[in-house]
Amino acid sequence: RGVMTQANQSPQTRLQALNLGKEFQAAVVGFLSSVYILFLMPSLLGDTGMPIGGLSTAIAVVAGVSCLIMGVLANRPFVLAPGVGIGAYFVYGVVLGKGLSWQAALAAAFCAGVLMFVLSLLGLRNFMLEAIPQTIKIAFMAGLGLFIALLGLRNGGLIVADPVTLVKLGDLSQGGTILALFGVLLIAFLVALRVPMAFSIGLVVLTFISWVVQLNIPTTFISNPAPFSDVLLKLDFSSALSSPFLIAVIGFFFIGLLDPAATFAGLGRLAGLQDSDGKVFGSNRSYIAGGLSMLLGPLLGVSPVVTFVESAVPMQEGGRTGWTAIFVGLLFLLALFFLPVLGAIPAVATAPLLVVVGAIMMRGVADLEWSRMEDILPAFFVVATMAFTFNIATGIALGMIAYVVLYAILGRSNEVHPFSYVLTLALVGYLAFYG
Repeated sequence: RGVMTQANQSPQTRLQALNLGKEFQAAVVGFLSSVYILFLMPSLLGDTGMPIGGLSTAIAVVAGVSCLIMGVLANRPFVLAPGVGIGAYFVYGVVLGKGLSWQAALAAAFCAGVLMFVLSLLGLRNFMLEAIPQTIKIAFMAGLGLFIALLGLRNGGLIVADPVTLVKLGDLSQGGTILALFGVLLIAFLVALRVPMAFSIGLVVLTFISWVVQLNIPTTFISNPAPFSDVLLKLDFSSALSSPFLIAVIGFFFIGLLDPAATFAGLGRLAGLQDSDGKVFGSNRSYIAGGLSMLLGPLLGVSPVVTFVESAVPMQEGGRTGWTAIFVGLLFLLALFFLPVLGAIPAVATAPLLVVVGAIMMRGVADLEWSRMEDILPAFFVVATMAFTFNIATGIALGMIAYVVLYAILGRSNEVHPFSYVLTLALVGYLAFYG
């Protein structure tokens, strides 16, 4: 009594419930595509000498809260967590490269986050994005697609390093590689048939096959999270006026500025969240949420937070609102108690999702004007170098520089946004010192 049955619900109420269910379904797939960060990042940060015992806990808390901030504040389905690229800069570019302690590196990342947050509040990050030509913005989606696909091909063992040819085909006699290839074809088949929950079905099937064939079905499912007091609030500002510290701040700032710009633009284009000028609707709120999250990571003892390119996976599964990010955030927090079973999900199960989503995102190249070299070469730089330097910021920088230089030498500098020249000079400096 007093409970509305499904038959008595209004069509609008049923539609809202259905959409919320789709957002949760998308969030589950997005979370499982990103959960690897809980196990990869601690080993990466451990190279700095950081105590790694509670890093998985810290990363899960940072990712969970950051996703909640994005969902509530910006209402966007973006997944946020400490990123591998900026994490590698933290470890090898700042601590091991500049000789700063990991505590000082956290302080430098925090300072960069303050700058980013202030720029977001003032709306200046959107102003900077307007200086990026539409051709470059169109290339963002395809560049992210190739980046994601290459990540999936690597994780699935379909592409491996080679000292002579740089990369080559993986060993197809290995069970894991065969399973990854099967997974790509399975998910592509389901997507082509428009099967609901295609990515979810593929993930479950591949995980089950891997567990059965390799006999690695987890026996422990629940555990208490390890404390992370050894890294919490350990920022050290004692070297704040030193040259290495200031250089680190600038490096974190540029990566934090460029990486989200490309990710938001590429994902916004994928989900149809852009206007005709390539501006993502509500992007400033997303930047503010990202800026807050960039502050949160160093405070809790981990490298800065970024918007994951894997956000494309839940978006392809139907996630369109902040509820997807909220659900992903809650799953990251819940993951604190289920790290054993989550760690047993193999890379070959998630890799095919990335490959298929990357292939879908490559459709962005169809919108490029292929007859104009002054547009195609910069776009190509964006697409190719994002993937093959494994650095989104580098791809933007090279594409932007090529665009401005070509238009200038062709005598068409009046067609370039005035601030583009300022941004290009800054990007030249970025590549020279931090790229």
